Amino acid sequence: MDGLIRFIERIIQGIVGGIQPLIDNGNLGYLIPFLMLVVVTVMALTSKNRMSLAGYLMGWVIAVSVMALYQQSSGDRLFDNLLGTIPRNELLTPGLVGVVVGFGFLFPFIQMKLLDAQPIIVAFVTTFAVMMLFLSWRASASIVVISTSGLEELVAYRRRYVGIFALWFGVGVLLHTMISAANPPKPPPAPAKKD
Repeated sequence: MDGLIRFIERIIQGIVGGIQPLIDNGNLGYLIPFLMLVVVTVMALTSKNRMSLAGYLMGWVIAVSVMALYQQSSGDRLFDNLLGTIPRNELLTPGLVGVVVGFGFLFPFIQMKLLDAQPIIVAFVTTFAVMMLFLSWRASASIVVISTSGLEELVAYRRRYVGIFALWFGVGVLLHTMISAANPPKPPPAPAKKD
């Protein structure tokens, strides 16, 4: 039994050891949204509900539109005000906000059949995954000063923030999907029989 416990501990240490550098250097901000985009792309392309492909394309159109709006309206200042200019180690806030956004935006569709809500979920996840990739890139591109160790820490912090938000956003979407699947809509009442 002790051998099994040690084996499980080694597996957990390996997983944590593999994830920790991604969190520390901020590359989680690229990895999680990219994986979300890959999953939603496969889901849209292989779905029986062909409207999922329309939702996927709509997600891209919305994301590109929001990125253009971000670029035209000095979105970097909003990004700076939101995250600050001093690196912090706090990860609870982006996690909570990510779950709330991931679940909350899809909450109105919780009573729909999952197959009917799939195009909406695909569009929503596509939009946010592309936006998170964009914000991870803007984390370093918005800082136009000579690179120092303090600025590298700030960039890593911002990417880490985006990555944790994206990770917990995915948790919120999966939570919505699980609740929707477990809570099918009620069938309409049977018509009254005529005698």
